[in-house]
Amino acid sequence: MAPTKLTTTKRPPANPTTTGRAQLANALKCFHCGQAGHKAAECLVPVPIPQPRSNPAGKGRATRSRCPVGGGFAKNSWETHPGTEGARSPPYQQHTPEDQPDEGDPMVSDPILLFALKVILIVPNLGEAGEVEALIDTGCSRCLIGLPIVEQLGIKTKPLKRPIRFE
Repeated sequence: MAPTKLTTTKRPPANPTTTGRAQLANALKCFHCGQAGHKAAECLVPVPIPQPRSNPAGKGRATRSRCPVGGGFAKNSWETHPGTEGARSPPYQQHTPEDQPDEGDPMVSDPILLFALKVILIVPNLGEAGEVEALIDTGCSRCLIGLPIVEQLGIKTKPLKRPIRFE
């Protein structure tokens, strides 16, 4: 009698694409409701419409607002500083010490107040809208904004001691 050969078969490996996708879907959280397993675009939780807030004097009082689409990033805290009507900056803005002074460096600007515009966000699926403040951020060390918008918003300008050439 001839010896019997035993063979073992291994289970085929799981498809790494589908396995990774399932793990990723469970790890991600919705920006709107904070629950795992879906994206904000697929969220079934209704979007609250923020009530407009009024501060006629426009100074001396801090306000908080909620972005209707923001979820975990929804709390935007802005301060209105007394004596600077309409000028606002986020409370988490930090000025950190540096190794070398920036004086005279044409590529480094002085600290500036951030620009924010009121915009209306619309959720087409629900037919709802809300007014929020949007930050204009180019990611540049300088604030680059078109002259027509500067004039429309009434932003004061001043010439630089040394002009900067952008190519």
